[in-house]
Amino acid sequence: MNVAEPTTSSEDDLAEAILRRYCSRPIEVSGNRRVRCGSRLKTKCVSCSTIYANDWKAILRSGLRSESTGDYRWFFLTLTAPSFGKTHTMSDHDGQGRCACGTKHSQDEDQFRGLPIDLERYDYDGAVAWNHDMGKLWDVTRSKLRKQYPRFEFALVREWQRRGSLHVHLIIRMPSIEATSATQLGLHAQSTMTFVNGRKVRWGAQVDSQEIELESSSAKQLWYLAKALGYSLKSVDSALSSNSYQHIVRLFEAARKFTCDLCPSSGPHDCRASCHRNFGSKAVIVSVSRKTKSRPGWSFSGLTRTRQRADRREWMVNNGDDEAPISVDISVAIRWADDHYNGGLAGRRSTPVWARAG
Repeated sequence: MNVAEPTTSSEDDLAEAILRRYCSRPIEVSGNRRVRCGSRLKTKCVSCSTIYANDWKAILRSGLRSESTGDYRWFFLTLTAPSFGKTHTMSDHDGQGRCACGTKHSQDEDQFRGLPIDLERYDYDGAVAWNHDMGKLWDVTRSKLRKQYPRFEFALVREWQRRGSLHVHLIIRMPSIEATSATQLGLHAQSTMTFVNGRKVRWGAQVDSQEIELESSSAKQLWYLAKALGYSLKSVDSALSSNSYQHIVRLFEAARKFTCDLCPSSGPHDCRASCHRNFGSKAVIVSVSRKTKSRPGWSFSGLTRTRQRADRREWMVNNGDDEAPISVDISVAIRWADDHYNGGLAGRRSTPVWARAG
């Protein structure tokens, strides 16, 4: 683990260094010990969300290169959600294209991006159900691809569209002997369909599938996955902060009344499952294919978050880093967080907490 000491005396740089190094919401466990909260959301813990993002970026990179990458072909695939009602669209950068509402929206009219044209007719219940069921749809899609391409490996990031529906981005690696065209791969994945509790679940009509060259394009696609991962570190509602308040409220209301598998007999309003707070979603944000007896998995080096956490614990033990090397007034960090993360730390603590990785 590389721990960077602050190199400037400015309050902003010092406060950011503190927040990036130390957990702001440590959990007390047995033996009067504190461990990290492990949150992936920047608004809750800058330090833990940074570790989460960097861990996954390292895992994503570890599947692109090795000393012997073999004879592979690489694809970048995006699968979207179906339509739940017409939404506003922006004109292209040349000002061409008219929205279905009859007006041209310029690129800087961000308040309309992804916003339903008719809030009353938009299928909010369907959108929430889709977010909830997408994980099972991906499981079926993965099994379908595995039958067609037995040795394909993938890295997947789920990203929120501005309308409040999930879509997925994948980098797919497969041996050249098994590989097909990008078009066939996209159609094969997009045509997947399944049923969940009587609901028909399938991907949207929009699909983007392209073959990429490892030397020339992989860096760009990896950057895009990393960018999508950065969006996922935001809370669900902040990802839609520029959209209509009424649209967000209706999504939350639909999620609150949605009946999930964990709902008690009294109904969804008494259920504490996270899907009722996340527009129906219960899926993990990022995933990669795992190693088996017959396949290497996505990471050529077998890198996992479990291994990364173990490496950090070992580093802490070997370096004897039991005492905090920075002694500052935590109020500096609190003021900085109040300005940069909507008051994420303000008022919570007045004394430092030095919770470590582990």
